[in-house]
Amino acid sequence: MRSSAYIPAIDSLRALAVISVIIYHLRGAWLPGGFAGVDVFFVISGYVISRSLVTLPSSGFLGFTGAFYGRRIRRIVPALMVCLLAISLLSALFIPNAWLSDANQRTGRFAFWGLSNFALMDMGDTYFAPRVEFNPYVHTWSLGVEEQFYLVFPAILYCWLRYRNSEVRWRRVASSSLLSAILVVSLGYSAYVTFNAPAIAYYSLPSRFWELAAGAALMQLHVTGGGLGRVGEKTQLVLSVVLIAACLCFANEAAFPFPWAIAAVLGSVGVIDLVTRSERMNSALSWGPAVWVGKISYSLYLWHWPVFVLCRWTVGLDSWGTRVAAVAATFALAWASYTWVENPFRKGTLVRNRAPRWIVVGGICCVLVAWLADQLIDRGHRRLTLSVTRDMASWYPVSAPGHDQGAGNTQCVSPDRTAAGCDIQGHERHLFMSGNSHAIAYEVMLGMLEHRAPIDVSDYRHPGCALLLLDAPMSDGTPECRKFYQSTLTDIESQLKPGDIVFLPSLRLPRFADQFARYSDEEAVAQVDGESARRARQRAVAEADGVLDGLVRRGATVILEAPKPIFKAPAFRCSDWFNRHNPICRSGLTMSRDYLLHYRQPVLDAEVALSKRHEHVYVWDPFDVLCPKATCEAVVDRKPLFFDADHLSAAGNRAVYPDFVAFLKSHLDN
Repeated sequence: MRSSAYIPAIDSLRALAVISVIIYHLRGAWLPGGFAGVDVFFVISGYVISRSLVTLPSSGFLGFTGAFYGRRIRRIVPALMVCLLAISLLSALFIPNAWLSDANQRTGRFAFWGLSNFALMDMGDTYFAPRVEFNPYVHTWSLGVEEQFYLVFPAILYCWLRYRNSEVRWRRVASSSLLSAILVVSLGYSAYVTFNAPAIAYYSLPSRFWELAAGAALMQLHVTGGGLGRVGEKTQLVLSVVLIAACLCFANEAAFPFPWAIAAVLGSVGVIDLVTRSERMNSALSWGPAVWVGKISYSLYLWHWPVFVLCRWTVGLDSWGTRVAAVAATFALAWASYTWVENPFRKGTLVRNRAPRWIVVGGICCVLVAWLADQLIDRGHRRLTLSVTRDMASWYPVSAPGHDQGAGNTQCVSPDRTAAGCDIQGHERHLFMSGNSHAIAYEVMLGMLEHRAPIDVSDYRHPGCALLLLDAPMSDGTPECRKFYQSTLTDIESQLKPGDIVFLPSLRLPRFADQFARYSDEEAVAQVDGESARRARQRAVAEADGVLDGLVRRGATVILEAPKPIFKAPAFRCSDWFNRHNPICRSGLTMSRDYLLHYRQPVLDAEVALSKRHEHVYVWDPFDVLCPKATCEAVVDRKPLFFDADHLSAAGNRAVYPDFVAFLKSHLDN
């Protein structure tokens, strides 16, 4: 192992890693496996961290680990806290809360403590899920993996350093084999979860430990006087570069980290081995600009992702102009972070000369203060945001803070609930609602109904599962959805009394757009009116006959919701001065009424056919209320009828409420 503490060529390798990640995040098609740059970082970290531990003075385990954590805190915490607080503030200003996804704030809260990978695993989104591109904290998952690695690795290396030359054979063997044994177990675990639990495979330390351990194992080999060195230097360099390049160019998302990450790890190990053993190779790979990029690579990694995400939320990241501006902003912020945050804390004497225990205590206090500041920013989101969605009582159909959705008529909230001011008179009924996220979006309307009518509401909601969606039989659904259907129907049927209502709202049409992406019109139409779609709908309708028969026989009135208007752009992302020119907003917030009526007709026909075959099964159609003119509008006179491209807003809920009440009055006693 070279005696020099600093190896410039390793910074060149860091530069390759961070530039690959930036290119992939800018546009994945340019470098399909660019995300594997993180795996290169892991190997480098494993090697460099181990190398720094080996050079620590021998002062017992507590002194050993204290010195290590002091170094790591100076290196990581200051720049990370500054970046996270900046993300928190900018997110509050420019990113509207999306009620379908609270992933951003939760990931951020965990990121301060090095646990964002746990938040992402819990949410179940893989690294390649569409909404991940709109979460400005996602990139901190890899820092979480490294920070968790720090909790266990010093003990492993300390055992090796202390007992590797022990006269007691089992101690010598155990200490020398421990890291390799964990590496093999981790690699096996990674192979298993890659194909059984992709999110865990990608984000968790157990499935990534082997990558960091590979760098550490190489350092152990160097300390003992060994190295790879089985082939010539040029051959080793070519093989290593080919392995890294193959992974960066061709890595398959579905087979990552296993087996594709093996190529990146082996290639990185090969390069590090070369440049640490050969001064000639170190010099050859120490190109000035690459070394500079490598030096600021930590700050580059910290800042590039939030810059890109904020662009996606506002002006977009699809044109060459926005991409160039985003990259320029990334490098400017990274340079500023490296110069005024990283270096002063890493090299400044004020911090460097402090005892490790005080650096550790100070670092924890710094994280706590930053975390509390983030909580204050999060709680003040409504006051800080520049978005029109700050009018939460109009936009958010679920739990709009500070707004009593039932206010304006409280006469029905009484023991008999039959006061003269009730919107619906008569005996108390129970309304059971079940559906997907479109059922969740009726919270305001049903809250008003509970306040203004002698009706109690019970809801059975699942974002991805809906009773009688009618696009395919429920028996074709996922195991999770089938379990939801069965448990929901069983529970409703066990409580139903004659005169009770079963309301089944859902999105029964393919979307043109969701909160994050625009879809193909042709594919959407084919999913409604294609031959395979018609056959699947026929099977779904036949299955629905049995479900409806069971509900009606128990005395229920069943209400199917006819398809509402849907749009090609999300209203909450396209109504502000800073985002209305985003590429996702190009289609505008209007649609032709005739086009939508034709688009929804096959589904409406299926619902009407069911209502004709079953007594007390009706179709409620809010379309005319939401689109009374030749052009349907998501936002009317600056008031949103829709939150995104198809979910009702709170204002939309209030707009359809009178029609829903009139519909109930005309059908409840038929």
